[in-house]
Amino acid sequence: MPFRVSFFVTLTGDREGGWSENYWSNLPDLPTTIGVATNARPLLGGCHGIGCQIPWVRIATVPGFRQVKLLRFPSFPASHWLPGQDADYATTGVNMKITGNNQSYVYEWMTGTPDNIISLGGHYIPTPAFTTSFNLWVAELTNANRGWSLRISDPTNVWKDVLSIDQAGVVTCLAHGYNTNDQVRISRTQNLTQANGVWKVINIDADHFSLQRWIAPTTPTPWAGRPRCRRLTPVMTPINTVQIVEATSHRRGRPPYQLTGRRKARKR
Repeated sequence: MPFRVSFFVTLTGDREGGWSENYWSNLPDLPTTIGVATNARPLLGGCHGIGCQIPWVRIATVPGFRQVKLLRFPSFPASHWLPGQDADYATTGVNMKITGNNQSYVYEWMTGTPDNIISLGGHYIPTPAFTTSFNLWVAELTNANRGWSLRISDPTNVWKDVLSIDQAGVVTCLAHGYNTNDQVRISRTQNLTQANGVWKVINIDADHFSLQRWIAPTTPTPWAGRPRCRRLTPVMTPINTVQIVEATSHRRGRPPYQLTGRRKARKR
C-alpha cells in the first residue's frame, strides 16, 4: 500500500511552531516503510541548519490519508551540524524539482536550510558541506529499493470535450467512461464557472454524468466556452532526478505559496 510520509521539522527556540516536508512511499507494507523513513530522517536533517529538529515522522495511508503510525525521535545531537550552518526558517529555503517517469515532475520546498547557502538576493550558492548532505538526500530519494515516488495523475487519462452542462450539474460528454465516485476535473467553462474544478461524479449513462454536491445557481446561468473534462487517477512513479531550481531571498520572508510560517522577515 502506498504511504504518505511527513517529516515534521521544528526550529529550536522558535515559538511559532514548525512545518512538515512530505514525500510519498510506494513500499508494500508498513514495517518496511517505517524502517526506510527512520533511516531517511537524519539524511533529510543533514540538509537543514543548526537547530532544525525532526522530532516526529507521520506515516499515513494514501486513500483518505489516515494516520497509521506516528514515530517519535530524540533530538539530533550538536555534532549533527557543522559550524556556520545557522538556519532561520522564515528566510531560508530551496525549491526542488523532483522528476519521475514520463517527464512528470513536482516542486517541493525544503525550508530551514543553512543561511550560508543562499545570498541576500536569493541566489543558491551551495557550500561543499551542503552539497555533500544534499547529494546524500538525492541518493536516498532516487534509490529504487527505498520506494520513494511521485504521486501524480495518470498521464494516460486524456481530456474529453464537454458538450453541455445544465443547471442541475448534469454533464454531457460522449463515451466518458467514468464510474460513480471517480474524480474528474472540469476546466475552461465560461459563465457557469462554478463547474470548473475537481468533482466526484455519478455515472448516469454512457454519455452523461452528474457532479456530486453540486449547488444549482440561484440565477439561471448558461454555460459557455469550450469546456473539457479529465479523470484524475493517481499513480505512483519512481523518482529519477532531484535538482534545486529556486531559493528564497533573506529579505522576502517565507517561500511564495507556502501556507505556514512567518511572512515577514524578523526585525533586526
